[in-house]
Amino acid sequence: MTTLTATGQLLAGRYKLVRWVGGGSMGEVWEATDIRMDRPVAVKVLRTTHTEDPVAIERFRIEAKLGAQLDHPGIAKVHDVNADGRGGEPPWMVQEFVAGEPLTELLRRDGALDPARAASIVAQAADAAHAAHRIGVVHRDLTPRNLLVAADGSVKVTDFGIARSDSAAPLTVAGHVIGTPAYLSPEQVRGRTATPASDVYTLGVVLYECLAGRRPFDGSNPIEVARAHLERVPPPLPTAIPGPLRAVVISALAKEPENRPTTAEFSQRLRVAIPAPGARSASTTDRMTVVRPRAESAAPGIATPTRTVRAPVPSAATDVPRQAVEFVREVIERATPAARQAWTTARPQADRVARLAWSHVQAMRVGVVGVALVFVVVVAVLTTGSG
Repeated sequence: MTTLTATGQLLAGRYKLVRWVGGGSMGEVWEATDIRMDRPVAVKVLRTTHTEDPVAIERFRIEAKLGAQLDHPGIAKVHDVNADGRGGEPPWMVQEFVAGEPLTELLRRDGALDPARAASIVAQAADAAHAAHRIGVVHRDLTPRNLLVAADGSVKVTDFGIARSDSAAPLTVAGHVIGTPAYLSPEQVRGRTATPASDVYTLGVVLYECLAGRRPFDGSNPIEVARAHLERVPPPLPTAIPGPLRAVVISALAKEPENRPTTAEFSQRLRVAIPAPGARSASTTDRMTVVRPRAESAAPGIATPTRTVRAPVPSAATDVPRQAVEFVREVIERATPAARQAWTTARPQADRVARLAWSHVQAMRVGVVGVALVFVVVVAVLTTGSG
């Protein structure tokens, strides 16, 4: 089997390689022409270093199979494959050609994105991931380099090379970590089986990066970065990011999988949180800051509103208590150890208070932040009582 690929090479007598586009550790990607159908296509070719590796070849075959099965406008379709290297050619697969660029390039060039644009990109990726989850497929690597963004803003998910399918035999040894360290969910860091919730976490990291212009966790080496997903709280997003959108990010980055939304819920919340054109950004009227306590403060380190707080009421009233919980959790995690302990102890009662509070504040139209303020008071009282 040959592994030579070059401009002008013809694969299977049909796919003419036109331009090298890029690639990763496993394969290289070419723009090509399907001369039989007279259309542009993308051809992914397995790298030389992996053509004798049976696991790599099997992953390549699974990726092609899943790509052919997943019928969704947000997933790049696979048209053809030669996973066995027939005809003396390297293993290759032919995919739909997407006239766009990886999100990595977009972020490298533009830095932090407009909140509406960031939310739209990640919501589309979540829709595609949900389609995969419905047939038992977890992507496990929904990083910016695998999200192609077209000029019209549409998004395509690519590279199911390390995806896990319920219908396929596992290729990963139990306890082995697989994925990109900067985007790994806590359970993946621990070597546990990735689930749909793992994809939600990864997309939460991507959304954070799109909004902040940087990843939530960095370190001097991959191990340090991976451990940060287990042990550290993401730095607060810029206050210019609308509060509802910050709350969506926090929920997606929950350390425990069961505390994250599903991909369908994640997508829906993003679309609700996307600010309308010309909408007011967060300001001192809907911002909270952690301040040094005064002698009369009820709870040291608890967030205190800078001035009267008002926020729009979300369209789904049932979501408000959960959003308030996430909002206050962000505040509490930046407070004192005593406050954090009180929050953990009081959580069951606080959940009930949220729903009761919502029934009263809904009529006053103070929304998420209004409920959040009730939480702050509850935790403050409990902290004082515990001290």
